[in-house]
Amino acid sequence: MWDGRAAFPVVIFLIHIAWWTFLLTVALITFFSVLNRYGFTPIVFARWLRSLIGGSRKMAIPWWMT
Repeated sequence: MWDGRAAFPVVIFLIHIAWWTFLLTVALITFFSVLNRYGFTPIVFARWLRSLIGGSRKMAIPWWMT
């Protein structure tokens, strides 16, 4: 399903028509469609990715105070 966020890559492609912008547009539309399919917004996905990279162990005391 298309989303309003998928319109931005199309505008970029229409401003600068080239093969690499076409491929970038297709990749970004696919990315936003997959996010929409699973119920994520780009902000929520970025937070989820940050949490995934950060791991499950959270330090209670900052590392510079130990």
